[in-house]
Amino acid sequence: MSLSNQDQLVIAMFRKAAEKYAPQADWNFIEAQIVTAGGVHKAQGYAKEMTLRIARAAAADKADNVEKAATMKTEDGQQYPAAAFAYVPDAEMPSTWKLRLWDSPDAKETRRQVGMAVAALGKGFRGNKVQIPAEDMGGVKAKVKAAWKKVNPDLTDDDMPGILKG
Repeated sequence: MSLSNQDQLVIAMFRKAAEKYAPQADWNFIEAQIVTAGGVHKAQGYAKEMTLRIARAAAADKADNVEKAATMKTEDGQQYPAAAFAYVPDAEMPSTWKLRLWDSPDAKETRRQVGMAVAALGKGFRGNKVQIPAEDMGGVKAKVKAAWKKVNPDLTDDDMPGILKG
């Protein structure tokens, strides 16, 4: 049976979308059902199934991309997740994140980066003291303290900077 140009075009579009969004589907079977039925309009159930699968996969793909972009903050040309920061008041708004503890996404916490965070909590790093609401300061200091202990395993609590002790 020969399909109309429109049906052939629709099937080609489904196949192209399926390559990206739903390669695990048995598109040959679905296409055969459309051909056997005599076209897309006559095989609406199969066409609808293809459309729904592709639409769901495309929506999930878009949501994943949006989520990945929304959960990263760019600093010094690198992207960091919320876990890289001591203060994350809104996980969906990277612009609110403060006090980065990771030196890089690969190196994560380093003595240098944690030292800068400690300085920003105290008198300020290069003249910049971090501004964090008083009610959140305890949790922020706890995260910085944990990072300090991680990068200074050879030091004791007595060696810890005073800003982290209180």
